Amino acid sequence: LIGNYLIQFLLSNRGNKEISSHITGTALKQLPIKQLKNIKVPIPKIEEQSAIGSLFRTLDDLLASYKDNLANYQSLKATMLSKMFPKSGQTVPEIRLDGFEGEWDLIKLGDFCDLITKGTTGKSQSEQGMVNFVKVENLKDNEIYPIVKISEEEHFGSLKRSILYEGDILFSIAGTLGRTAIVKNNILPANTNQALAIIRGYKLDTYFLLVVLSGEVVKDYIRKNPTVGAQPNLSLEQVSSLKIKIPSLDEQQAIGSYFSNLDNLINSHQEKITQLGTLKKKLLENMFI
Repeated sequence: LIGNYLIQFLLSNRGNKEISSHITGTALKQLPIKQLKNIKVPIPKIEEQSAIGSLFRTLDDLLASYKDNLANYQSLKATMLSKMFPKSGQTVPEIRLDGFEGEWDLIKLGDFCDLITKGTTGKSQSEQGMVNFVKVENLKDNEIYPIVKISEEEHFGSLKRSILYEGDILFSIAGTLGRTAIVKNNILPANTNQALAIIRGYKLDTYFLLVVLSGEVVKDYIRKNPTVGAQPNLSLEQVSSLKIKIPSLDEQQAIGSYFSNLDNLINSHQEKITQLGTLKKKLLENMFI
């Protein structure tokens, strides 16, 4: 009996059922050696055992490789976030992309935006409509994953003020502060609630602003305004008054592009890990009878 084949069988549904059927005890469950020996294992020819073991070993190696790369990209992003933006009291970053120099300017967010508003709490959220209703928990890794639906009647009626448009930046101002995402065409039509600020008509590079808002800006504000921490929420006036450091538009675009590419790599690795995990689960379900 080939070891890797046996390991994969014990990880499969069939293997789990076999193990469960031999577990003893109620409060403290255990699998005595005597019972372990009684577990029934379906055994094909040695060549098939070898092929099955090899298949799962390849899958496991791929998963481990993608997980290692993901960890490396996430570590790189954390490092670059701390070094590519000026620290408190400084006007230039520690690391800079080639071709850029000069001091960064300190601005107030509201001075560089046409509109900073927030969503409206919907009444029905019946999940029966055609319009995505975005909440704070639907924002993850700068992307939007809407779940709840509302009706078009509500969207164009009582929630008309908070209709979302392509290019809007969403910024969480209640509960978990500082989650961000860009509204893309693929989730429209969409609306949002009052826990999310809508930033529109900004005179800054989109992804640069997204990265800045999801970085240290909110943490710095909370440190300087301890009352925010006691009841985690920001008013629209406070969002408008957030101070951020910005370089020239060309450098903003270069930084935005750098982090956009890095986030794409991170997201693609996360998706691949999910796909490989799903594939392995299906194979474990179907390859052992």
